[in-house]
Amino acid sequence: MPENIANFWLVIDLHRDLLAIPDNDKEDQMMNALRALQEIDPRLYFHIGYRDDGADLLVSAEGNYDLSETMTHIVNAAPNMPGWSVIPILESDALSGQRNGKIFPDDENGDVLYGIAQRAGDLISSRPVDFCHIFPSRASAAEFAGCISEGERLNPERYDGRQGYSWQVVVSRKMVPSHGNVTTTEAHLADIVSQYGGIPDGWGFMSS
Repeated sequence: MPENIANFWLVIDLHRDLLAIPDNDKEDQMMNALRALQEIDPRLYFHIGYRDDGADLLVSAEGNYDLSETMTHIVNAAPNMPGWSVIPILESDALSGQRNGKIFPDDENGDVLYGIAQRAGDLISSRPVDFCHIFPSRASAAEFAGCISEGERLNPERYDGRQGYSWQVVVSRKMVPSHGNVTTTEAHLADIVSQYGGIPDGWGFMSS
């Protein structure tokens, strides 16, 4: 483990009992933790949220997608802290209802991603994103599935959510779920699926 990451967790662990108490005087401890975090990378930030049964440490990349791997290392190095959850987040503004139009453009995918960010969802870690496609017949679904790498798809399955479409194929691709990555992959798959009489039916994180 890199020394600066280990040092950050030492500082958090040292002060965690105090940090876990809302509305108390802990400014010095918070600043110590922030300095330790920004020794890893000066663009990083953190927040602490409180639940009835514990606390959430939200480690933020502040919109910097290139910190994805660093964020993974930080989270994986977290010590066992009963009552605490460690959550990587993309950026902080969404937590207070401020929408960054460069990260969350004004379209359907931007709306979905912004909603996830508002709930402190993880949009910075590389993870499987599931793209759903529906077809009028099992044969057309199977033909499409045959164009997708076996490790990236589920077998055709029954579907009853839309009239005229009775089969579904889910394509799961691992990526950092940025607006660009999701939108580009969605469009690429839509071009393929149209050749087999199918249509896209949304995306999500069903398998992760």
